[in-house]
Amino acid sequence: LRLTQQAQVIATFPFEQNGFETGIFPQGLYPQSLNNGVTEINTAHAYGGTHSAFLGQKVDGSATASLILMIDLTGQTDVYLDFWARLQGRAIAKVFISGDGGTTWKMVRDLSQSSESFGHEILDIAKEADANNPLLTDQFRILFSFVNGNGNSNKANDGLTVDDLRIGSTNPDTGLKAYLPLVTR
Repeated sequence: LRLTQQAQVIATFPFEQNGFETGIFPQGLYPQSLNNGVTEINTAHAYGGTHSAFLGQKVDGSATASLILMIDLTGQTDVYLDFWARLQGRAIAKVFISGDGGTTWKMVRDLSQSSESFGHEILDIAKEADANNPLLTDQFRILFSFVNGNGNSNKANDGLTVDDLRIGSTNPDTGLKAYLPLVTR
């Protein structure tokens, strides 16, 4: 048994589109799971390309899985989180933000009633931070969370799939500002 501390690298803004095509989480994205939960890159359900991030479970029972994006948003005024999401089964799936390195969290999107087809999710992070009090700091965190238990179905293959994740200063609906050139990894 060997215990090591993972060096946590904070992503820089903008975070270019990531379709998880390299099969590894890029710097700034950190998977976590408990009980029967898994957070992994797989090929079972991709929106674009052949890979996506899956937060869920592979066997029956209680499961918790999360994916945290650590990003430096110091000095930013326009910040949009843009991703595609798909929910499998019955579970609790939410998006949270933190401006203090993860000490306190504010829920900004409930994905629990999402379709089993991919849906395009766009969050105005600057607006959510302003409304919920987190500051746009160098310690900013975005948490994608999956929980199955406490009376839910607790079935194998329940989960949340996230794909084509990016953060920039453009609202994808209006196109008022331009993202950096997109790079699918």
